[in-house]
Amino acid sequence: MGNESQVSVVKNALDAETKVEKIGSELHHLQTSSFKEEPIEPKYEKVARTYPEVKSTLKYWPIILWSYGGLAVFLILMWIILKEYAAIFGLLICALPIVLIVYYFKVFKKKKEAQIEQIKQSEDYLKQVRELDKKYDEEDNNTYLKYVQEKKHYDEVLLPNYQREKAEWEENRNRNIAEIKQQLESTKKELNELYATSKLIPGQYHTIPALTYLYDLMSTSQFDIKEAIEKYDKDEARKWDQQHKLELEKAANEQAEAAWQTAESTERARRDQNRANLVGMYQRHKTNDILRDYLKK
Repeated sequence: MGNESQVSVVKNALDAETKVEKIGSELHHLQTSSFKEEPIEPKYEKVARTYPEVKSTLKYWPIILWSYGGLAVFLILMWIILKEYAAIFGLLICALPIVLIVYYFKVFKKKKEAQIEQIKQSEDYLKQVRELDKKYDEEDNNTYLKYVQEKKHYDEVLLPNYQREKAEWEENRNRNIAEIKQQLESTKKELNELYATSKLIPGQYHTIPALTYLYDLMSTSQFDIKEAIEKYDKDEARKWDQQHKLELEKAANEQAEAAWQTAESTERARRDQNRANLVGMYQRHKTNDILRDYLKK
């Protein structure tokens, strides 16, 4: 087979491989594509109702102050009158916190809760609640009417239109996928027949980069397919060698950098130790001088 015929076979193979890749990319895009998201269905949510916070007017800290104050006065008087019972007075001081805690949970807390409940049942508070409920009812009614309109529009317009558009889109998508698959199979079949009938290009060179290299070389020179493949192999081997050398150089540089950092750390540690030794020697020398001066006195 002459040079021109070989160039033609390589060119046809390159065009077919490029077409197969392009069609495959289009097919993948179609197969992974999806229709737009379904419109969000309206939801009805009632208005959150909040009411005035009810706080008790009872305060516990005055009870604590009065208790400790009264106990302090009592203990002072008893100390003056009955000093021999000081241990008993100490027990009273220790027992007071326990008494106050028990009083809080057994008496004060219940009083506080009862007062809060009494305020909630008062006419003024109930009037505020009724006014707020009336306001919330109006807001709920307006919200519900708006929801009914939006839900009707969703059920009668938005959702049917979406379902119709999605069905049309899926039908077109499936049809396009079937057509592209058929086109892809036909192109692959033609490509395989080209390779089989020409028996010119070995299988390991059935790639777009390899075919592009072979076609560019053969179409601009007198190289035949055998010579072009040999040159391609040499260039690829040279590229691999260069890449391998770069990787080896990078690894060597990283090892050298790690070794330098290790040596630098070791040297720094040595200098720090020497400095510490010198400081220790100086301190011991000064200590010895002080001791000798002291012994001479």
